[in-house]
Amino acid sequence: MAVYPGFIAASNQLQSPRADCSRLINLYLENSDVQTGRPALYGIPGQRSFLTVATDSDVRALYAMNDRVLSVVGSTVVELFAGATSMTLGTVTKNANPAQIVFAAQGIQRALIASGNNAYELNLSTNVLSAPVLTGEARQIGVLNGIALALDPSTGRLQLSAQDDFTTWPDAAVRSVAPDTWQAVHVKTPDIWLIGSQSGDVWYDTGESFPFAQRPGATFPYGIAAPFSICSVGDSVLWLARNAETAATVVQARGYVPKVIASYAIETALTGYLQTSRVDDAEALGCEINGHLFYVLSFPSANVTWAYDLRTGLWSEWGQWNSPLNRFDRWLPRVTCQAFQRTLIGGSGSGAIAAFDDRTITELDGGELRRVRIPPAIQAAEHRRLVVDRFELGVDSGVGTTIGQGSAPRVLLRTSGDFGKTWSNERYAELGAIGNYEQEVVWNRCGSFLRSFTPELVITDPVALKMTGASIIGTGFGQGF
Repeated sequence: MAVYPGFIAASNQLQSPRADCSRLINLYLENSDVQTGRPALYGIPGQRSFLTVATDSDVRALYAMNDRVLSVVGSTVVELFAGATSMTLGTVTKNANPAQIVFAAQGIQRALIASGNNAYELNLSTNVLSAPVLTGEARQIGVLNGIALALDPSTGRLQLSAQDDFTTWPDAAVRSVAPDTWQAVHVKTPDIWLIGSQSGDVWYDTGESFPFAQRPGATFPYGIAAPFSICSVGDSVLWLARNAETAATVVQARGYVPKVIASYAIETALTGYLQTSRVDDAEALGCEINGHLFYVLSFPSANVTWAYDLRTGLWSEWGQWNSPLNRFDRWLPRVTCQAFQRTLIGGSGSGAIAAFDDRTITELDGGELRRVRIPPAIQAAEHRRLVVDRFELGVDSGVGTTIGQGSAPRVLLRTSGDFGKTWSNERYAELGAIGNYEQEVVWNRCGSFLRSFTPELVITDPVALKMTGASIIGTGFGQGF
């Protein structure tokens, strides 16, 4: 039995499916830390409901600091508590963008909230939310050393608050080192990242009367294509970038030199979005799953989500299965924070705040968490027909549930002989009821193929999925066997 080449790998749909048609959806790859270990594919966690604040609004911000957890749900500012309750603190203006929340320095009981291009101060001692302290001038905000920052992208003007006072804004700055005005501001202490349409700068606190200035030499040739795509994950700052040569790519900065991390498959996908949709509304969040740090980039107009694993440097696709339309839609979570010993997430449409949970293998609405692996095609040897007698999936068996849908879990297989353009009917193999650890996941007599063989593996049952590879028996295989 031959090992299926390239089965444990990233999503990598290239321009020609003959080169690579592989997809990895709602799964991520983990390499072993030791030589004797094997790489594997694991399913992303499900979402368990924590609290529903509203029934028809987006969760637009989540922020946790000093034992306080704040959220913006639609136009309502709420505080969340460990017992899955909430308290309304006031209302703010609303638009399609995420909202943002920052806190003042330790001991200063003030927070700043940006929503709908306005900024509001929240007194954390009295829980009183102010009228707007800035109107139409605060698409994005940040805070460094007790001074708040607010960017108005229409003018590129960066406003600075007084020290530890978010109601007074005595200073401002505009860009002078390059002609493209700032379109995004992001604070990752001790730096302020200010990015225009084609280039960007890093500023810092000088300690002078005007507190901030550009770091010498810290100007880089990457602008931003979507202001809310910028995100700190671990020790890195990542964003959907553009410049004079490139309409859209993804960069990662460790230090002050951004580097492109978009694969050829990502670049091809971005080109398609630019031709048929738009990318300037892309949003990003950072999250951790079992030691993996992910930069999750969603494209609302294109209706897709990509996730970059900073641990492995590989991309996968995340999405919510739309059963009536038989397709994946973008992954719904928009914002996240660490609070109450869990990862809280909030998303589009439901006003619900959830928590990641490896034991809850469903979406927040209870729908199926559909996980898909399509590996690269096996191509037939020249002038030979490819016959697949047996296909076996290397997977942890016996992981079913005691009752319900997962009590008799199974894996679905479709096959393609034209690099994924058309597919056969589904066939299933048993994954093994709980405790049946010796269950083989096998399909026999998979068919005869003129050019190539591509399998699609799908699991929708609410059980953990852990794949370590695949094997195949047949004749007519080309290069690689």
